[in-house]
Amino acid sequence: MTGTPSVDPEKVEAMVKSLSERLKNNPADAGGWAMLARTYSVVGRASEAADAYAHAVQLSAGDAALLVDYADALAVKNNRSMEGEPMQLVQRALKLDPNNVKGLAIAGKYSFDHKDYVTAIKHWDKVVANGGTENFFAKQIQADLDMARAMSGIPSSGKVSAAVKSSAEIGATISLVPALLGQTTPQDSVFVTVRSLVGTRLPVAILRKQVKDLPFSVVINDSMAMSPDSKISGVEKVVLSARISKNGSATPQSGDLVGQTGPVDVGASGVTLKIGEVYRP
Repeated sequence: MTGTPSVDPEKVEAMVKSLSERLKNNPADAGGWAMLARTYSVVGRASEAADAYAHAVQLSAGDAALLVDYADALAVKNNRSMEGEPMQLVQRALKLDPNNVKGLAIAGKYSFDHKDYVTAIKHWDKVVANGGTENFFAKQIQADLDMARAMSGIPSSGKVSAAVKSSAEIGATISLVPALLGQTTPQDSVFVTVRSLVGTRLPVAILRKQVKDLPFSVVINDSMAMSPDSKISGVEKVVLSARISKNGSATPQSGDLVGQTGPVDVGASGVTLKIGEVYRP
Protein backbone atom coordinates (compact mmCIF):
# COMPACT_ATOMS: atom_id res chain seq x y z
CA MET A 1 0.00 0.00 0.00
CA THR A 2 2.83 2.41 0.72
CA GLY A 3 4.51 1.94 -2.66
CA THR A 4 7.89 3.44 -3.46
CA PRO A 5 9.08 7.05 -3.55
CA SER A 6 9.87 6.75 -7.28
CA VAL A 7 6.29 6.38 -8.54
CA ASP A 8 4.96 9.91 -8.29
CA PRO A 9 7.80 11.87 -9.97
CA GLU A 10 7.83 9.43 -12.89
CA LYS A 11 4.11 10.00 -13.33
CA VAL A 12 4.68 13.74 -13.30
CA GLU A 13 7.39 13.48 -15.97
CA ALA A 14 5.09 11.26 -18.04
CA MET A 15 2.38 13.91 -17.75
CA VAL A 16 4.80 16.56 -19.06
CA LYS A 17 5.64 14.47 -22.12
CA SER A 18 2.01 13.55 -22.77
CA LEU A 19 0.78 17.14 -22.49
CA SER A 20 3.60 18.46 -24.66
CA GLU A 21 2.74 16.00 -27.41
CA ARG A 22 -0.97 16.77 -27.14
CA LEU A 23 -0.38 20.50 -27.41
CA LYS A 24 1.69 20.09 -30.56
CA ASN A 25 -1.46 18.79 -32.21
CA ASN A 26 -3.87 21.12 -30.42
CA PRO A 27 -2.06 24.39 -29.62
CA ALA A 28 -5.38 26.19 -28.92
CA ASP A 29 -6.07 24.11 -25.80
CA ALA A 30 -5.87 26.74 -23.04
CA GLY A 31 -6.58 24.20 -20.31
CA GLY A 32 -3.80 21.96 -21.57
CA TRP A 33 -1.30 24.82 -21.51
CA ALA A 34 -2.37 25.73 -17.97
CA MET A 35 -1.95 22.14 -16.77
CA LEU A 36 1.46 21.90 -18.45
CA ALA A 37 2.48 25.16 -16.78
CA ARG A 38 1.44 23.88 -13.33
CA THR A 39 3.38 20.69 -13.91
CA TYR A 40 6.52 22.58 -14.97
CA SER A 41 6.21 24.72 -11.83
CA VAL A 42 6.15 21.68 -9.57
CA VAL A 43 9.25 20.12 -11.11
CA GLY A 44 11.15 23.41 -10.87
CA ARG A 45 11.27 24.33 -14.57
CA ALA A 46 10.35 27.97 -13.96
CA SER A 47 11.17 29.36 -17.40
CA GLU A 48 9.14 26.68 -19.18
CA ALA A 49 6.28 27.17 -16.72
CA ALA A 50 6.16 30.89 -17.49
CA ASP A 51 6.20 30.20 -21.25
CA ALA A 52 3.34 27.71 -20.92
CA TYR A 53 1.30 30.16 -18.84
CA ALA A 54 1.91 32.84 -21.49
CA HIS A 55 0.29 30.55 -24.07
CA ALA A 56 -2.63 29.82 -21.75
CA VAL A 57 -3.22 33.50 -20.95
CA GLN A 58 -3.10 34.45 -24.62
CA LEU A 59 -5.91 31.96 -25.27
CA SER A 60 -7.90 32.82 -22.15
CA ALA A 61 -7.08 36.42 -21.21
CA GLY A 62 -10.24 36.87 -19.14
CA ASP A 63 -9.38 34.13 -16.65
CA ALA A 64 -8.37 35.89 -13.41
CA ALA A 65 -7.07 32.75 -11.72
CA LEU A 66 -4.88 31.98 -14.73
CA LEU A 67 -3.44 35.50 -14.71
CA VAL A 68 -2.50 35.16 -11.04
CA ASP A 69 -0.84 31.78 -11.61
CA TYR A 70 1.10 33.30 -14.52
CA ALA A 71 2.21 36.15 -12.28
CA ASP A 72 3.36 33.68 -9.64
CA ALA A 73 5.36 31.71 -12.24
CA LEU A 74 7.02 34.86 -13.59
CA ALA A 75 7.97 35.88 -10.06
CA VAL A 76 9.65 32.52 -9.45
CA LYS A 77 11.50 32.90 -12.74
CA ASN A 78 12.61 36.39 -11.67
CA ASN A 79 14.13 35.33 -8.34
CA ARG A 80 10.73 35.53 -6.61
CA SER A 81 10.30 39.22 -7.38
CA MET A 82 6.79 40.56 -8.02
CA GLU A 83 8.10 43.84 -9.44
CA GLY A 84 6.98 44.84 -12.92
CA GLU A 85 4.95 42.44 -15.04
CA PRO A 86 4.07 39.93 -12.28
CA MET A 87 2.34 42.57 -10.18
CA GLN A 88 0.70 44.09 -13.25
CA LEU A 89 -0.82 40.69 -14.01
CA VAL A 90 -2.14 40.43 -10.44
CA GLN A 91 -3.72 43.86 -10.75
CA ARG A 92 -5.37 42.83 -14.03
CA ALA A 93 -6.69 39.71 -12.37
CA LEU A 94 -8.18 41.63 -9.43
CA LYS A 95 -9.98 43.97 -11.83
CA LEU A 96 -11.57 40.91 -13.42
CA ASP A 97 -12.27 39.21 -10.08
CA PRO A 98 -11.86 41.46 -7.00
CA ASN A 99 -12.33 38.45 -4.72
CA ASN A 100 -9.67 36.17 -6.22
CA VAL A 101 -8.09 34.78 -3.07
CA LYS A 102 -4.62 34.03 -4.38
CA GLY A 103 -4.42 37.41 -6.12
CA LEU A 104 -5.47 39.19 -2.93
CA ALA A 105 -2.91 37.22 -0.91
CA ILE A 106 -0.11 38.19 -3.31
CA ALA A 107 -1.23 41.83 -3.51
CA GLY A 108 -1.30 41.99 0.27
CA LYS A 109 2.20 40.56 0.53
CA TYR A 110 3.45 43.05 -2.07
CA SER A 111 1.94 45.95 -0.10
CA PHE A 112 3.32 44.58 3.18
CA ASP A 113 6.84 44.30 1.73
CA HIS A 114 6.55 47.94 0.60
CA LYS A 115 5.45 48.95 4.12
CA ASP A 116 1.96 49.90 2.93
CA TYR A 117 0.34 48.11 5.86
CA VAL A 118 -3.11 49.66 5.45
CA THR A 119 -3.43 48.32 1.89
CA ALA A 120 -2.03 44.96 2.97
CA ILE A 121 -4.72 44.70 5.66
CA LYS A 122 -7.40 45.63 3.11
CA HIS A 123 -6.32 42.83 0.76
CA TRP A 124 -5.78 40.23 3.47
CA ASP A 125 -9.10 40.94 5.18
CA LYS A 126 -10.74 40.08 1.86
CA VAL A 127 -8.69 36.87 1.70
CA VAL A 128 -10.15 35.83 5.06
CA ALA A 129 -13.68 36.87 4.06
CA ASN A 130 -13.60 35.10 0.68
CA GLY A 131 -11.29 32.15 1.38
CA GLY A 132 -13.90 29.41 1.41
CA THR A 133 -12.42 26.14 0.20
CA GLU A 134 -9.17 27.98 -0.65
CA ASN A 135 -8.55 28.81 2.98
CA PHE A 136 -4.92 27.65 2.56
CA PHE A 137 -4.08 31.26 1.70
CA ALA A 138 -5.99 32.68 4.65
CA LYS A 139 -4.14 30.43 7.06
CA GLN A 140 -0.77 31.22 5.50
CA ILE A 141 -1.16 35.00 5.83
CA GLN A 142 -2.73 35.05 9.30
CA ALA A 143 0.51 35.85 11.15
CA ASP A 144 1.43 38.56 8.62
CA LEU A 145 -2.07 40.05 8.91
CA ASP A 146 -1.68 40.31 12.66
CA MET A 147 1.74 41.92 12.19
CA ALA A 148 0.36 44.41 9.63
CA ARG A 149 -2.30 45.45 12.14
CA ALA A 150 0.35 45.93 14.79
CA MET A 151 2.60 47.95 12.47
CA SER A 152 -0.25 50.16 11.25
CA GLY A 153 -1.89 50.63 14.64
CA ILE A 154 -5.22 49.41 13.24
CA PRO A 155 -6.94 47.22 15.85
CA SER A 156 -8.48 43.90 15.02
CA SER A 157 -12.13 43.95 14.02
CA GLY A 158 -12.77 41.38 16.72
CA LYS A 159 -13.87 38.82 14.14
CA VAL A 160 -12.25 35.43 13.98
CA SER A 161 -9.65 35.73 11.22
CA ALA A 162 -8.93 32.05 10.70
CA ALA A 163 -10.82 30.56 7.78
CA VAL A 164 -13.30 27.80 8.46
CA LYS A 165 -11.64 24.46 8.25
CA SER A 166 -12.58 22.37 5.24
CA SER A 167 -13.04 18.63 5.55
CA ALA A 168 -11.29 18.19 2.18
CA GLU A 169 -7.84 19.12 3.48
CA ILE A 170 -5.02 17.81 5.64
CA GLY A 171 -2.94 19.79 8.11
CA ALA A 172 0.62 18.50 8.27
CA THR A 173 4.06 19.41 9.59
CA ILE A 174 7.12 18.30 7.63
CA SER A 175 10.52 18.10 9.34
CA LEU A 176 14.00 16.64 8.89
CA VAL A 177 15.65 14.48 11.52
CA PRO A 178 18.65 16.43 12.93
CA ALA A 179 21.10 13.62 12.16
CA LEU A 180 20.63 14.15 8.40
CA LEU A 181 20.83 17.95 8.38
CA GLY A 182 24.55 17.86 7.56
CA GLN A 183 23.76 16.07 4.29
CA THR A 184 21.74 19.02 2.98
CA THR A 185 22.14 22.65 1.99
CA PRO A 186 19.51 25.36 2.60
CA GLN A 187 18.71 25.54 -1.13
CA ASP A 188 18.01 21.82 -1.62
CA SER A 189 14.50 21.16 -2.93
CA VAL A 190 11.87 19.53 -0.74
CA PHE A 191 9.08 17.74 -2.60
CA VAL A 192 5.93 16.78 -0.69
CA THR A 193 3.51 14.52 -2.56
CA VAL A 194 0.12 13.16 -1.57
CA ARG A 195 -1.42 10.17 -3.29
CA SER A 196 -4.55 8.12 -2.81
CA LEU A 197 -4.35 4.60 -1.41
CA VAL A 198 -6.65 3.37 -4.17
CA GLY A 199 -7.08 4.04 -7.86
CA THR A 200 -4.71 6.18 -9.91
CA ARG A 201 -1.11 6.63 -8.80
CA LEU A 202 -1.18 10.24 -9.99
CA PRO A 203 -0.59 12.55 -7.00
CA VAL A 204 -3.66 14.32 -5.66
CA ALA A 205 -1.42 17.14 -4.39
CA ILE A 206 2.19 18.26 -4.74
CA LEU A 207 4.12 20.95 -2.90
CA ARG A 208 7.70 22.15 -3.43
CA LYS A 209 9.78 24.05 -0.87
CA GLN A 210 13.42 24.21 0.24
CA VAL A 211 15.41 22.79 3.13
CA LYS A 212 15.73 26.30 4.59
CA ASP A 213 11.93 26.24 5.10
CA LEU A 214 12.08 23.12 7.31
CA PRO A 215 10.32 22.47 9.54
CA PHE A 216 7.15 23.89 8.01
CA SER A 217 3.43 23.41 8.42
CA VAL A 218 1.07 23.23 5.49
CA VAL A 219 -2.63 22.84 4.78
CA ILE A 220 -2.94 20.47 1.83
CA ASN A 221 -6.07 20.94 -0.28
CA ASP A 222 -7.41 21.04 -3.84
CA SER A 223 -5.45 24.19 -4.70
CA MET A 224 -2.35 21.94 -4.92
CA ALA A 225 -3.92 19.44 -7.33
CA MET A 226 -2.01 18.55 -10.50
CA SER A 227 -5.18 17.71 -12.41
CA PRO A 228 -8.87 18.68 -12.07
CA ASP A 229 -9.65 14.96 -12.26
CA SER A 230 -7.37 14.04 -9.36
CA LYS A 231 -8.02 16.07 -6.22
CA ILE A 232 -7.75 15.41 -2.50
CA SER A 233 -11.48 16.13 -2.14
CA GLY A 234 -12.17 13.06 -4.28
CA VAL A 235 -10.46 10.50 -2.02
CA GLU A 236 -10.80 9.27 1.56
CA LYS A 237 -7.34 8.08 2.56
CA VAL A 238 -3.90 9.16 1.37
CA VAL A 239 -0.21 8.70 2.02
CA LEU A 240 2.11 11.69 2.35
CA SER A 241 5.73 11.40 1.28
CA ALA A 242 8.58 13.91 1.27
CA ARG A 243 11.92 13.90 -0.52
CA ILE A 244 14.94 16.20 -0.42
CA SER A 245 16.73 16.56 -3.76
CA LYS A 246 20.02 18.39 -4.25
CA ASN A 247 19.51 18.92 -7.99
CA GLY A 248 15.77 19.62 -7.88
CA SER A 249 14.97 16.60 -10.04
CA ALA A 250 11.41 15.25 -9.96
CA THR A 251 12.89 11.76 -10.32
CA PRO A 252 14.42 10.26 -7.15
CA GLN A 253 18.20 9.89 -7.15
CA SER A 254 20.38 7.70 -4.98
CA GLY A 255 21.24 9.65 -1.85
CA ASP A 256 18.04 11.68 -1.73
CA LEU A 257 16.53 11.93 1.73
CA VAL A 258 12.99 10.61 2.08
CA GLY A 259 10.17 10.08 4.53
CA GLN A 260 6.60 8.81 4.39
CA THR A 261 3.50 8.54 6.55
CA GLY A 262 1.16 5.65 6.93
CA PRO A 263 -2.46 5.94 5.72
CA VAL A 264 -4.00 9.32 6.61
CA ASP A 265 -7.69 10.25 6.57
CA VAL A 266 -8.58 13.27 4.45
CA GLY A 267 -9.74 15.88 6.94
CA ALA A 268 -7.03 15.02 9.47
CA SER A 269 -4.95 17.70 11.17
CA GLY A 270 -1.75 17.49 13.18
CA VAL A 271 -0.16 14.97 10.78
CA THR A 272 3.62 14.73 11.19
CA LEU A 273 5.96 13.66 8.42
CA LYS A 274 9.66 13.23 9.22
CA ILE A 275 12.33 12.92 6.54
CA GLY A 276 14.68 10.39 8.06
CA GLU A 277 15.96 7.88 5.48
CA VAL A 278 18.40 7.85 2.58
CA TYR A 279 16.89 6.73 -0.70
CA ARG A 280 18.56 3.75 -2.33
CA PRO A 281 17.04 2.59 -5.67
